[in-house]
Amino acid sequence: MTERTAILFDGDPGVDDAFALALAARHLDIVGLTTVFGNASVAHTTRNALAVAGHLNLTCPVVSGADTPIEAPNAQMLEHARTIHGEDGMGGADLQTDRLPDGDDAPAFIVDTLRGSGATLVATGPLTNVARALQLDPTLADGLDISLMGGSATNGNVTAVAEFNIHADPEAAAYVFASGANLTVAPLDITSTFGLGEAEIARLEAGNTLARELGAAARFYRGRQLERFGRGYAPIHDVCAIVPLIRPALITFETMHVAVECSGTHTRGMTVCDRRSPVVAEPSNATLGMQADGTAIVELLMEALL
Repeated sequence: MTERTAILFDGDPGVDDAFALALAARHLDIVGLTTVFGNASVAHTTRNALAVAGHLNLTCPVVSGADTPIEAPNAQMLEHARTIHGEDGMGGADLQTDRLPDGDDAPAFIVDTLRGSGATLVATGPLTNVARALQLDPTLADGLDISLMGGSATNGNVTAVAEFNIHADPEAAAYVFASGANLTVAPLDITSTFGLGEAEIARLEAGNTLARELGAAARFYRGRQLERFGRGYAPIHDVCAIVPLIRPALITFETMHVAVECSGTHTRGMTVCDRRSPVVAEPSNATLGMQADGTAIVELLMEALL
């Protein structure tokens, strides 16, 4: 039997984070789950994480973390999140749980759990917890593999150039990208190109308890995507941070240097991807997904849920 890759999952559940958790639970060993603000307040994202973990029979610690960015609150990000995910982050889906979190210091938990463990850190929300963990122990970055969803080599979604997770806390993202950790990035360029359509959502709504609840959340999410972006599907952005750990051939990658813009009237939160010739480009610090087999990724997720 193949040994499962160990991961610590840091996210902001969130509809697509919940799908990512479900896929991870099917194929990986989740040793810890930490939560951050983003798709909703950290109180909501923590409750959502606990509820989904319960449905997935996960017994790992669940620890809450940051409810604000490292520097300043981001009103534009909060409004975007409410519009897309609803006030509770799950489009009002009826997720129930009696479980309470196992702590509220996610950065310390990340350091304690990852130090010397060999586990991969998966990050599907703003990078505040991750940056604070690396600030607590900068040596943690040495040899650390991080698979994250965030950024874009082309267009943004919160602004013309900034993707939601990076825009939510650019200072944190800049710290992580400059940390020296081994970064595998699923950017908006690929994650926004496919998702769950009516057929997949109907299959979920006819499935088990978790599938039905996530199907209801996906239907809400798809409706908001149609209103805001004209898409007829619910993107599963965060699932793409799990795929490289279980089916890497489904995504085509390029290595490059990525910097995060922390100022600029129109460019704050932009990921500046240096795709110039290696002769003149900055040294690579990240591996970015540039193409994805969306059909295969959707089916991989459906198999995990049904």
